[in-house]
Amino acid sequence: MKKITDNSIFNKISIALNAGILILFIISMVLLLGFDKVNVEYVHYQRTHDKANEELRTAQQPTRGDSIRLANYKYRLDTLLVKEMPTDKNAAKALTETIERISNNVDEHTKIKHSNDSVVAVKAAIYEPIKEKYDSLAEEAGSKKNTFKWVFTFTLILLVAKIFIFAFWNYKSAINNRIAADWTKKSSKPYWAFLGWIIPAYNFIKPYSFLSEICDDTEYIIENHDAKERNPKKSSDQELLRGIWWGMFLIAVVLILIFINNTFFNTGALFLKLNHTNVAIMSAVIWGIYLLFDTIVCLNFNNLGKKLYNSGK
Repeated sequence: MKKITDNSIFNKISIALNAGILILFIISMVLLLGFDKVNVEYVHYQRTHDKANEELRTAQQPTRGDSIRLANYKYRLDTLLVKEMPTDKNAAKALTETIERISNNVDEHTKIKHSNDSVVAVKAAIYEPIKEKYDSLAEEAGSKKNTFKWVFTFTLILLVAKIFIFAFWNYKSAINNRIAADWTKKSSKPYWAFLGWIIPAYNFIKPYSFLSEICDDTEYIIENHDAKERNPKKSSDQELLRGIWWGMFLIAVVLILIFINNTFFNTGALFLKLNHTNVAIMSAVIWGIYLLFDTIVCLNFNNLGKKLYNSGK
């Protein structure tokens, strides 16, 4: 016959992971502000860079045509210069005038090209330090962004690990209830402890409802075993606590992550209008509140499991 198992180890792991997640999230927010300081300067400086770059490109446009025209005139001049001078005076005069005219064109377009090249040189001299600073800001922002991403990704990996541990804990608790009372087999199947987190849209409510169902079943089993009356106020308080916990989870993991992305990594309204430091602090506080409630829920859930385990020895 199957026996009820002691699942308190999952409580210890969950609380330890919560502490690690909170510490890493705070560190990631500090790193995010370090990136943001450089990124804001980079975004604002981009206007200066783009303007200088456009002025340089505009100045460079005539020089391309100048080079083509000058090369054409030089080729025609070189072609005429290698010709033998005609013996006929009129033909010789015509060739001489043509050479002189094209030579003047070469001189004129050479001056024009030199003038335009001077303008390009000035624009290039202005653009070069701007480009150097712009590239430096881009490189620094990219480096700080990558550092933040590594820490934040590891934070999310710990969160996923925590969710998996919590789901497995729920699974084992559901099995304990089925061992303790046959009527709990009519409740949700234990595998919903995992599926509830995976199915899109359904995962906005199922993990919460599955946990509440397990807790309610466990409380009822314990109360019947101890021959005590059910305490509606206590159940109501615990249900409220779980409701706050789940609401904070959705706010922290869904809304806050969207808010962070739109504030720090896009250049829309949130990036321009919000105080980024306040957003980072608010995000850390909300994650702290969520993890605090998560820890309280874990402790209460563990107490129920221990009572059931002790009653089933």
